[in-house]
This record gives sequence, structure tokens and C-alpha cells, in this order.
Amino acid sequence: MCSQAALETQTPEVAAVALSYMECMHYLQLFPDTITQMVRTLGQKFPNHPMIMEIEGMVASQQAATFPDLAAVRLPDVHGASTEITMESAALTILDFWASWCGPCKVEAKSSLIPLHKQYNDKGLKIIGISTDTDSTKWKNALEKEHYPWINVWDHENTYANLFAVKSLPTIVVLDKKGNVIAYDLRGESLNQFVRDHFAMMGNK
Repeated sequence: MCSQAALETQTPEVAAVALSYMECMHYLQLFPDTITQMVRTLGQKFPNHPMIMEIEGMVASQQAATFPDLAAVRLPDVHGASTEITMESAALTILDFWASWCGPCKVEAKSSLIPLHKQYNDKGLKIIGISTDTDSTKWKNALEKEHYPWINVWDHENTYANLFAVKSLPTIVVLDKKGNVIAYDLRGESLNQFVRDHFAMMGNK
């Protein structure tokens, strides 16, 4: 976690490194009160220091970020059936915004999403692939080739992509069981660690 040792250091530069951006943004989702208080304390200890002020701004921006509630928007699945995205029966839901032409999307799926699905699917993890392809044939061909073992829908009009301010692919959105966004755009080991920590807190490893 963002190190408590940062509070004991005598130099703001060391404190800023200890409160490295990715790590703090990650744990801010899990322990918002603790991380916010830690950053506030450092701000008081090192007032007006640019590195600490930058971290304070990052935390404030993360807390101020607002995302829409899931609307009752129905998207077609691979068979053309209208599918509503819901959090029903899921302890944690990952929305994976991707496209057939996106190489990094496939890497993320193979390196993170597929292993997470194997480990946590029976413990309440739900993954929903949301393709932004404009060509349904390319999307279906990619699904047939990749064999992603989760729900896949086609967002060809960017309905959900716009709701969640998706600007690049892949974009990963993590939702709790109430549909609240608890992590945004985590990838790779940051995503893996976030999911592991979430289920560990629930008593599942």
C-alpha cells in the first residue's frame, strides 16, 4: 500500500516517491479514507511543495470523477439477441471495452482477463466484453478466434463507450455489486492486484 513511511520522511521528494501515482490511485479505490488522510497529512507537512501538490490534485480528481449509473441500454450479443448489462449475482463486474482490430486489447484479455476469469468466475467475478467494432462480421470473427469465455455484446453506436467516457482501447471499468464504478482504466498487474485485493477482503483468494 502507499507507504506509511512516507509520513515519517523528512523530504517531500521521498514522500512523493513513496506515494507513487499508480499505487496510490489503486489503493484509493480500496481504502479512500486512509489514503486521503495520508495525502492530506503530507500536504500539511510539506505545504506548497509541487510534487506533493501534484499528488493532492490527482487524489482530488479521482474522488471528483463521476460516472453514470448503468442505464437500461440493451446491446446485441453474438446471436443478435438484445442483452441488458446488469450486476445481478455478481460480486464484482469488469466491463472490457475492446475491438477486433486492437492488439493491446487481445494482450490484456490473454494476460489478465482470462486468468482472472478462471480464478474468480465461480467466486462472483463477472466479465462483460463490450466491442466498439463498426463491422459486426469482424467482431464475430474475432470472438470465434479468441474464444473469450464471458458475455460479449456489440456497442457499434458507442452507447456504453460514451457513457463511460471511453477514449482509447482497451478501457477496463470495474463495478461493485451495486453498479458503482470502483476502478477505471486499470490494466495488467494493477488490474490483477485490484481484483485479488477485492476478493481477499471478501474472504476469497
